[in-house]
Amino acid sequence: MTSDVYELIEQNIQDVIWIRSADGAYEYVSPSVYPLLGYQPCELMGTSIWNIVHPQDTECLDDAISEVQGGKDIGLFTCRVRHKNGRYLWFENRCKVIHSEGDECGRILGVARDITHRKRMEDQLLSAERIAHVGSWEWDVLQDTLSWSAEMYRIFGFDDEAPISVSRFLSHVHPSDKSRVIQSIRRVNMGDTYSVEYRILRPSGELRYVHAQGEIVYEGDAIRTVFGSLQDITEYKRIEEALRTSKDNLKLAQKIAHLGHWDWDIVNDDIYWSDEVYRLTGLHPGERAVGSLTEFVDAFVHPEDRALVYQSVTAALRGSPYDLELRTLRADGSYRLVHVIGETAFNSDGEPIRLFGTVQDITVQRQTEELLRTSEKLSVAGQLAAGIAHEIRNPLTVLKGFVQILSCKAQGKDEQHFALMKSELSRIESIVSELLFLAKPQCTTFQHQDIRVILEEVLTLVGSQATMKSVSISTVLDDHMPLIHCECNQLKQVFINILKNSIEAMPDGGKIRISSTVQKGRIGLRFADEGEGIPPQRLLRIGEPFYTTKPDGTGLGVMVSQKIILAHNGTMNISSLVGKGTTVTIFLPTV
Repeated sequence: MTSDVYELIEQNIQDVIWIRSADGAYEYVSPSVYPLLGYQPCELMGTSIWNIVHPQDTECLDDAISEVQGGKDIGLFTCRVRHKNGRYLWFENRCKVIHSEGDECGRILGVARDITHRKRMEDQLLSAERIAHVGSWEWDVLQDTLSWSAEMYRIFGFDDEAPISVSRFLSHVHPSDKSRVIQSIRRVNMGDTYSVEYRILRPSGELRYVHAQGEIVYEGDAIRTVFGSLQDITEYKRIEEALRTSKDNLKLAQKIAHLGHWDWDIVNDDIYWSDEVYRLTGLHPGERAVGSLTEFVDAFVHPEDRALVYQSVTAALRGSPYDLELRTLRADGSYRLVHVIGETAFNSDGEPIRLFGTVQDITVQRQTEELLRTSEKLSVAGQLAAGIAHEIRNPLTVLKGFVQILSCKAQGKDEQHFALMKSELSRIESIVSELLFLAKPQCTTFQHQDIRVILEEVLTLVGSQATMKSVSISTVLDDHMPLIHCECNQLKQVFINILKNSIEAMPDGGKIRISSTVQKGRIGLRFADEGEGIPPQRLLRIGEPFYTTKPDGTGLGVMVSQKIILAHNGTMNISSLVGKGTTVTIFLPTV
């Protein structure tokens, strides 16, 4: 009955049972060797065990057999064994010496278990750890010892895989992070989850970022071990830092370029703004929710440009480019000129779902372009003036001389005719003088002056003309206005020209108000009349050579004034409403 039981075990056990004789040959191999390795037991009988073990694993086999022959109870070794078809399988072997009478060395009984699948899984796990830079570890809390996987050693940059102590581990934690790691370890002892991100210093001095986390294993009520993983996140940190730097650089570039981005969720009718767009509108980020498209347009778009916005959005939702210039209202009530471009995103059904793009403040750019155009106009006018003045002045001198001679003999109506001729010739001479001012640089002497004194002298000059035209002039000037560096006579010419135009714009009388402001190193002078005003299409051309709104004007007065103000590093702006009047604002730098 006992032999039948042994035979039943022998035939059904999946492990290979083998007995090695004292001389190293197989004395017995169980039948399970055939389905595992393809050998019939009789094929291995009398052959050496070393014949089918992988050459690289024979040393491990020798060590295990030597240990059990030397008195160790159980020998354990893992090796690769060659299948009959030539491939190798992994086996875990447990062996023990069997002593029999008269056998000095003793035979060895072994049980071999196929662990090929397990080894494959372990190798895949190790490969996955290497690829993901994830190592596994175990901390025996009672023994205060650490066990590391091979990938842990690679992450820390250790050449050997010698046993790791907690103190050795902590010695490679960055000094600035060590207290945080120790605190996390202490929290584990109190039952908290272990999860901490820190830096390590490899033996080479290289800095790496890692993230460790673990789970606790209890033995009764006490913590027995903590096991977990550690991932090298250095590349992630570098990418994160590069991305953060890139975002910071983008924000800085957008701030410098006055460029922001926006995104309209069409489905939910919700608009998102970048921080720079908030700055363009004069708001602090998060100060006000943008809301829907209608709320945005009503709150931030100039009333005259709202129809253009809706028209452009409608076209963009059909696939047309979204590209327009408009005026936006700032929190302080001022307007800025912006350039908006966008693109529409559609879903798989062709329905618009998002409209996103950029917005750039081009106010300064347009002002600069306008100054350049004005400068070009002045340059062209100067070149033209030089030619005209040269051709006219010489014959004009001759004509004036002969008219003067002939007028001395004139009588009656002829005397009136000569007086009229003299007047018109003087007018021609005045125009030529203005042309000469444009044609060549003037010899000027800049000095520190009080602008209030200059205005008082100008008002004395034009006061009588204003009274004759039933025009009153009032002034509201700051008591303590700083000095300006200017050429006094040229500024007088500008102020006289402005006041003269205002008086002529009110043939039935009216009021001219002059006021001043001082802000950020500049003095502002504002001349406002109650005249007929200038239509917008004509206002755009004011300052062009020989363009005038007056029947008998030359179109040079405003141009000359603009040139004088530019020479003083100032600005001159003209605004007007038909039926309401015209306002000229001049800003000049203070000393």
